Amino acid sequence: MTRVGWLQVGKFHETNPRDALDVAAYAKAFTLVDLQDGYQPVDVVRVTNLRAVLPAIRWRPTHGTPYVLTLGYDHADLARRAGKKYKAIGWAVLRNVACRWASGIIVSAHGLSRRWRLPERFPEVRQRVIPNGVPLQMFNRASRERPRASLTGLRVVVVGRLAPEKNLLSLVLALGRIQGTPFHVTFYGEGPDRGMIAGVAKDLGVHVSLPGQIKYDQVPAALRDADVFCMPSWSEGSPKALWEALASCLPCVVSTGVPDAASYPVFLHAPESIDAMVGVLESAFETALAGWTGEKARLRMEQHHDLTKTLAAEIAFTYQVKYEATHES
Repeated sequence: MTRVGWLQVGKFHETNPRDALDVAAYAKAFTLVDLQDGYQPVDVVRVTNLRAVLPAIRWRPTHGTPYVLTLGYDHADLARRAGKKYKAIGWAVLRNVACRWASGIIVSAHGLSRRWRLPERFPEVRQRVIPNGVPLQMFNRASRERPRASLTGLRVVVVGRLAPEKNLLSLVLALGRIQGTPFHVTFYGEGPDRGMIAGVAKDLGVHVSLPGQIKYDQVPAALRDADVFCMPSWSEGSPKALWEALASCLPCVVSTGVPDAASYPVFLHAPESIDAMVGVLESAFETALAGWTGEKARLRMEQHHDLTKTLAAEIAFTYQVKYEATHES
């Protein structure tokens, strides 16, 4: 059986439950070898994140082992927005070097591939756009009727890290301007903006809960109990939390910081415009109260984000890269 070396951020036993589904699928298809502690003879190295790519780059000329790299987030853009100029340059250089040495590149969004001009800059490297998948059997539409929310107020949910790049303070400011519709916002996650979110919400009279990070197997219930999902981020890759919300048939308020967001049935706004965010939130609230079904969103997830299909595509791509590298040598 093909031996695939696995490089991720952290050890196998530290793999979060969401990503553990990916590891389990690869382990069924290949003999999976953890390379965190150093090189072992393998047929191909699978690098799951740009932050884990340096060993694969070093091994490429010394051992001749091909690697398949996933690019799913713009680290350079995040550093640039934080005012870290040289860190942004470093990330961009690392991405370019990693792509140059790679035998295969999996990109999680068409928008990222276009932004980095990957086909034009690295035409000799096999590339495939494969979005992040969702375990659809876990995330499905709520059994209750959405209009019941009008009796107690809308339940708005945010799932993710409470960090500046998520633009959550702007969301709270926008929610503070919503009139006439009672609502409550729950932020599931931890991060440096937690205190500021609580403080600004209190000053504006926005009712929020900050229960912290929840276990992955609790996320489906959290989404089923919600009426509206929000992701106002400055920058994203292929955000699994959004796909899970769409699979749960929720109306989703999403910023243009999410690549390809305009091609999904979401309520779209520019992350820098609080006025635009207010208008989109009001539209989403009205839609939720009117009985949003989310059928188009669910169909899109079934067609393009079914985890069994996306993982099968990744595994087939990895096989193909290994086969071509073997025959070229």
